[in-house]
Amino acid sequence: MKSQISIEFITGVAIMLFIFALTLFSYSGYTEEDITISEQMQQICYTVSSYVDSAVIGRGNFFLNGTLPYKAAGKDYFVVIENDSFVTVNTKTMIFACSINTQNITSVYMDGGDFSMANLNNTIYVSRLVSYKTEYAPGEEITVEGGYFLTNVTLDIRLKQGPSLAGYPKEKTLSEMEFSETFNINQKGTYEIIAYDSKYKDLNAKREILII
Repeated sequence: MKSQISIEFITGVAIMLFIFALTLFSYSGYTEEDITISEQMQQICYTVSSYVDSAVIGRGNFFLNGTLPYKAAGKDYFVVIENDSFVTVNTKTMIFACSINTQNITSVYMDGGDFSMANLNNTIYVSRLVSYKTEYAPGEEITVEGGYFLTNVTLDIRLKQGPSLAGYPKEKTLSEMEFSETFNINQKGTYEIIAYDSKYKDLNAKREILII
């Protein structure tokens, strides 16, 4: 009996050492910057998954607003929430995945910025705004895309803590839960782009862009 326990113990230790060695090997090719990016990707992934799980627990008519950093250790990234119970964070050179406790969620692509999460009729919706960049030159064409709103959307573009641009706010009609808007800003400064669902006011998203 003691011999059997000893063998099982040694086998267990050997497996743990193998996993430890494999972990060291997997990180050996990474630079310190890579490890920092990986850690921030994990944090982003776990943040999104916790929001989804909270929305699941909250059940009907649950709304929650969140914010993601615009970059992961200085790198652009995007988040994908798939309906197969996974969240992935991708910098195009690295990818990190974590699980969520639901399959009843619309597939979502998003990057840094504000977003809203809602549980309506036991389906999780993540409303967000996406822009190709966060910094633009005066007069440069700017396109934003919004997704996973449920009715029409009221869109406002304004100088941060200042007035709205001419013609805003205005209502946008959705096409398959999405909309896009292209515009130009000639004056330098920090601007807010705000979109909120015309019926479900808690479904909203916001982005900041710099005109430099």
